[in-house]
Amino acid sequence: MSRLLLLGDIYVQQLNGVSVRYQFSEIPEDRELDIDVLCVGGVTPQGAVNPNASFDGMDIFKEKLMDLEEGKYDYVGLMLGEVDCGFVFWYHAEKSNVSIFEQLDRSLKNYEKFITTYILPKYHPEQVCIFGSVLPTIPDDTEKKYLKGARAEVNATQYQRTALTLVYNGRLQSLARKLGVYYIDITVETMDFGRGLLSEAFANPDPANHLLDEGRAAPLLADRIVNDWVSREDFRNNF
Repeated sequence: MSRLLLLGDIYVQQLNGVSVRYQFSEIPEDRELDIDVLCVGGVTPQGAVNPNASFDGMDIFKEKLMDLEEGKYDYVGLMLGEVDCGFVFWYHAEKSNVSIFEQLDRSLKNYEKFITTYILPKYHPEQVCIFGSVLPTIPDDTEKKYLKGARAEVNATQYQRTALTLVYNGRLQSLARKLGVYYIDITVETMDFGRGLLSEAFANPDPANHLLDEGRAAPLLADRIVNDWVSREDFRNNF
């Protein structure tokens, strides 16, 4: 049995405790992957800049990795970006006049430094995966009073937030290629290309909730983890 440690914001919680079975025709027995998550709500690679948080969530990830016993996990994944693209970039651009792209560059630079400092010294690149940010869910007509904290103070449209997420994910994919690690996102499966927004099929039933519909998103992510990443590595290890 293989084990994956998935670090990220609240989205990774949807995969907590998931166990996925998969099989190759060339391998006579099933494989199984258990997913453990370390979820830190509101974490951003920029550091302690989330106006809704009183601490730097990345420090929790650093402590976890530094204290991790050797061989406990076969794979490590990192899923961040929704907090930044969803409201933090926009909040600081509006409140502090800090360029969105200046913040994006800082976020990606810190993302790379975190991986090269705390993950790659312990894991081979093929054991590591960067996950793209999910598409924004909150529509423009949502009453601000139902949004939590600083999200209510952001005026960017869902289309603007979506466009920024696509830019961010493109940069993440380039970073993954540079570091030789895997990259996974579910943009193609979850986007309504006619509208240029998240497909309504994946929207949360609560329009003020920034999470994807768990019943649809979690199985999709689990499938991509196995079929686009872990099974390939497992195949190489056995043949």
